[in-house]
Amino acid sequence: MARASFFFYFDFATWRRMLCLAWREQNPRNRRRLLFSLLVVVPTVAGVDAVCFALDPLLFPSLRSARVVAPVFILGHARSGTTLLHG
Repeated sequence: MARASFFFYFDFATWRRMLCLAWREQNPRNRRRLLFSLLVVVPTVAGVDAVCFALDPLLFPSLRSARVVAPVFILGHARSGTTLLHG
């Protein structure tokens, strides 16, 4: 598996910059909270996303070969339920 496909769209440069900014936080309580989020929560969520994306070809092999006949665009305000209309 290629490196780019394993890490998908994780932006390491931005993540590293955020770590540097969190490390410079003056308030120790906020620093700990930010570092915990960036060092534990973000990699965990990114890892789960990577595993789920990696499982797509195994669980849904016809997904890549599906032909889109007529695309449908659903537009709406954020949090208005447009995702429920999809699929």
